[in-house]
Amino acid sequence: MRPYMFVILLGLCLTAATLTETASATEEPAQESQGGGSFSLFMLVRPLGMATLGFVCGTFAVGLFRRKLGRRFLKIHLLLAIVAVILGLTHGIMVLLLYG
Repeated sequence: MRPYMFVILLGLCLTAATLTETASATEEPAQESQGGGSFSLFMLVRPLGMATLGFVCGTFAVGLFRRKLGRRFLKIHLLLAIVAVILGLTHGIMVLLLYG
């Protein structure tokens, strides 16, 4: 498996775990009895921020240990940085639109 695929899969797993945790924590018993669930963009703000923080920390760690890890990890560092910027911009736009 290529190293960048591992990073993408790890990020997706972390994001899915935080989304699942947030959805189950905010779910009310009244919604279950009605038979319908509602989806809100407000539920995505916190997990998106946590995923962004995770990718920023991962980018920092890979950049910090680049001398020990070798030149091939610069590609992983760049990929993590791009994903972190995209997630950060998406998180920021959602915060401004939903709470501003």
